[in-house]
Amino acid sequence: MIRKYVGSMRLHGLLLWFAGVFAFNHAFAAVPSTAFGREFVAPEGVNGRMAQVVYYRGGAQSSASGGANVYIDGEFHASLLQNGFTVFCLAAGTHDLVAVQNDAPHYAGKDMAQGAMFNGGQTYFYRYDEAQGATPVEVVRAEAERQLLAARAQVHLVSRASSVVDCRHDALPQGHVFALSGDVLFSFDKHAYADMHDEGRKAIADIAHQLRDDRVTLDHVEVIGHADSIGDDASNDRLGLLRAQTVRQVLIDSGVSPSLVSAQSRGSREPLLAHCSGNLQERIACNAPNRRVVIEVNGRR
Repeated sequence: MIRKYVGSMRLHGLLLWFAGVFAFNHAFAAVPSTAFGREFVAPEGVNGRMAQVVYYRGGAQSSASGGANVYIDGEFHASLLQNGFTVFCLAAGTHDLVAVQNDAPHYAGKDMAQGAMFNGGQTYFYRYDEAQGATPVEVVRAEAERQLLAARAQVHLVSRASSVVDCRHDALPQGHVFALSGDVLFSFDKHAYADMHDEGRKAIADIAHQLRDDRVTLDHVEVIGHADSIGDDASNDRLGLLRAQTVRQVLIDSGVSPSLVSAQSRGSREPLLAHCSGNLQERIACNAPNRRVVIEVNGRR
């Protein structure tokens, strides 16, 4: 299954990259190998109308729990795990760029302003550092690329940052995966069609529209619900299935044939982050990357 970076103004694929062979094997041993893609390759240049940003998180942080949620102009883009990074492009000009760790369920990072000027034709490297808080740390390219050697890509969540613009993307491959944050789709522990957030409903509709725009002939679409580890296994399996079934219905509403779409649950058996601890609110925040719905598409042109 090929993972794809989706990058239109209305549907942006989100890639998280994991760096360091030792750190990868040690810190993320519990993360399924299917979460990762190709090795890091230094990004190509971009034209003078846009700037390219590489935003990454190292592995030597003081806390291993929870993702660092990246916000661009007040909109969610990615959740950086340790040794992960994301690459995206912005129209040249001033943009707010912040990253906040464990800010669920209120997502305070959306309201933080850290404006910076991005010059057209430039590539910027920023590192998330817990000691600096939400402020990104700019790193010179040579040092950043050294730190990103042997990094691997992780297909994680779909970006909702409307400021992100296309940067040199190919058309969608024949097989691809979209992953949607459970917190973007639903409030905690919710699953019904009426419970779905407008933002989540739009994200699913955008996926269906993207497939139509790229003229993909669908063979099968599998919707897979993933829950966090809070609660017992039976409850988590049920929640994952109910969420997957709801997402399936929205895909059908968006024009995908019901006969081509199935739903299943993997409960809490395939976490992206393990060993979350603390009180209930801290565990809910830490487990945010684990709450997701994955849409696996098989098709052809």
